[in-house]
Amino acid sequence: MFNAPNILTRIPDVQQIYEINEKQEADLDAAVDQLEGNLFLDDMNAYQASRWERILKISPLSDDTLDDRRFRVKTKVIERLPYSIRVLRQKIAQLSPEGYTIDINENRTELSVGVSISSKKNIDSLTDMLDRMLPLNMTYSIDYIYNPWSALANKSWGDIKDLTWEQVGFDKNLKEANE
Repeated sequence: MFNAPNILTRIPDVQQIYEINEKQEADLDAAVDQLEGNLFLDDMNAYQASRWERILKISPLSDDTLDDRRFRVKTKVIERLPYSIRVLRQKIAQLSPEGYTIDINENRTELSVGVSISSKKNIDSLTDMLDRMLPLNMTYSIDYIYNPWSALANKSWGDIKDLTWEQVGFDKNLKEANE
């Protein structure tokens, strides 16, 4: 209870009023937290994701996780004209915050994209986005960015035996690839 005098807290009616107020306050806090979580596409709940899917006419797959659904919504939302290599880099950076690479050949007819995405199913969404963004005379390929063995060439097995696969230079290699 609030800082009410002891004499007031002993009255049963006042106790009930305080209990009701505390429950309403907890419900209001939960509703505010849910609204704040739904402000950003990365944090939205399943209900908000389904609303976005209806608006954007996206059909979720039966085995999609909430993260897969968020990713698909995000790819549709960030589409806008005009498309340039700078805009493409921004969009892929939003979709693959862990890192990415983009290579375009001299003739500007082939694009190679390397992404670090959490689910292979998200490649389909990325493919759809590239189909809509790229000119018709440009082909593309999408690859996953993995930790290259060349990053470990100057290390012995003893140096890396206690590390997990994620800890073995993964972040460093992605940052270098983006620079």
